Amino acid sequence: MKKILIIGLPGSGKTTLAKILKSKLDAEWINADRVRKKYKDWDFSKKGVLRQAKRMGNLASKSKKQFAIVDFICPYEKGRRIFKPDFLIWMNTIKKGRLPTFDRSFEKPKTFDYLIKEKKDFNLHSTMIINKIMTKDAEIVAVVPVKLKSQRVKSKNIRRFADSNLFQIKINQLKKTKCFSKIIVSSESDKILNIAKKNKLEIHKRNPYFSTSKVPMSEVYRNIASEVTGKFIAWVNITNPLITHEVYEKAVDKWKKIFPKYDCLLSSVEHKQNFYFKNKTINFKRTPWPRSQDLIPLVSLSFAINILKREDMIKWGSCVGKKPYLFKTDPLIATDIDEKVSFNLAEILYKKKKILKKI
Repeated sequence: MKKILIIGLPGSGKTTLAKILKSKLDAEWINADRVRKKYKDWDFSKKGVLRQAKRMGNLASKSKKQFAIVDFICPYEKGRRIFKPDFLIWMNTIKKGRLPTFDRSFEKPKTFDYLIKEKKDFNLHSTMIINKIMTKDAEIVAVVPVKLKSQRVKSKNIRRFADSNLFQIKINQLKKTKCFSKIIVSSESDKILNIAKKNKLEIHKRNPYFSTSKVPMSEVYRNIASEVTGKFIAWVNITNPLITHEVYEKAVDKWKKIFPKYDCLLSSVEHKQNFYFKNKTINFKRTPWPRSQDLIPLVSLSFAINILKREDMIKWGSCVGKKPYLFKTDPLIATDIDEKVSFNLAEILYKKKKILKKI
């Protein structure tokens, strides 16, 4: 259920727009005057207005419809935070309303999803609003987890790598993309977060506890997913420096086509080799000996990018669902840095970018 909040001065056209959206979205409409009348609460002091915001938010949250449309003045930023809208529309169509009190007390919203400046073309606006709501509902947020310290390769995320470092390389790659609604860097380190802010990325200050080696990765997934916003998360590790921005865009494009048939997209690599497990063959028979091109490939996860619903990451404590789509990536380009040997190998390959472009 999504809460759509329409705010503005009395007489700005909130109710007119709400009625049109109610009809087009088959939504529940919650009107402030009707609610005040029902609860016999006509207190327009700041305390009373904030109480009304909480009441309206609670009523909207109980709606059994897919959308709940709520229109009321909601003059204070604090009241908007209390209400917690999923989509905020600001009717900035008039300079003065019917009630002078609110002309003085109305605080311009710091953020909003849609702005209307004139009392006309409401039907057109409603269509544009609905399109934006649907688009926002499908937003994919890139989450980039970055720890300052690492064990097997000391400070691998920010130590010198070619002419840069793994963190800055990944920032540059992601900033070239146009497929993410926002890019969030999650770290316990102020040093890391300051770099992210200088690059104009959003940040998530992680509790240091969730950056220790003692914490199960499932807890890390749940913690970060529960503290960021967005319907879908693209979990992007910085330890795949050879992955290009085109790969990310292809992965997102594929996800939009396969969801909800598949519940997650996992970047992967195929291996056509002769595998054994516990002294038994896995993907071939001893005789007759198979040609290498006839081997059934085994698949490993490259962790370059994994996409899934944020709610599922919280529920699963993992990126892997029951119906995964394995998004194939080239083994060389998907090189993942885990130890000093892979760090050095990836650095050599990164310096030879011309070779990678031919793949």
